[in-house]
Amino acid sequence: MKLAASSLLALLVVGCGPSTPAATRPASAPLALATTAPAPGPTDPAPATEPAPEPAPPPEPATVEFVDNRIVPSRPVTYATGAADVTPDGDVVLAAVAAFLASKETMTQVRIEVHTDAQGSDDANQALSEARAVAAARALIRHGVACERLLPVGFGETKPIADNRTAEGRAQNRRTEFAPVALRGKVIGGLPPDGGGRIAGDACAL
Repeated sequence: MKLAASSLLALLVVGCGPSTPAATRPASAPLALATTAPAPGPTDPAPATEPAPEPAPPPEPATVEFVDNRIVPSRPVTYATGAADVTPDGDVVLAAVAAFLASKETMTQVRIEVHTDAQGSDDANQALSEARAVAAARALIRHGVACERLLPVGFGETKPIADNRTAEGRAQNRRTEFAPVALRGKVIGGLPPDGGGRIAGDACAL
């Protein structure tokens, strides 16, 4: 009986002793979600740049001859179609005429004769020829010719030199000619200065 009591006491002592705390598992770090960047989509190729167009070459210089009492440039004076504006090439031709006149000071007055083809009405062609004669005179003045030396005259379609029924003939009839009117201040041959055309205006008042 004494032995049983001793055993029971021992069991109670052991049961009431300090208990060992259970080992705690460390908290695990939160799992990072793997993110994948979206694959870049196809890119459009850069548009091909077209090279800038080459600038137009400048017109070739013109030359002038004196033939049969006429100042004859190497190519025609040209104007905008149906208008009085001198083209860039026409201006080059007029510059050559101005240079010729600068070397011929004895030609104290020169008639600028402008002719048209027969397309359109007589009145319209006459008005166009006069407007072109004025434009040519202005260009010559800009190139250094004294206004007193110039007499702009329009002839319209009155003096054709080729067949107006063909394109080639009409191109020949559209022309600008230059005729000396006075030498050293005296009218040549007693002819009227206008040559039978209509004076388009005073060159010094343009």
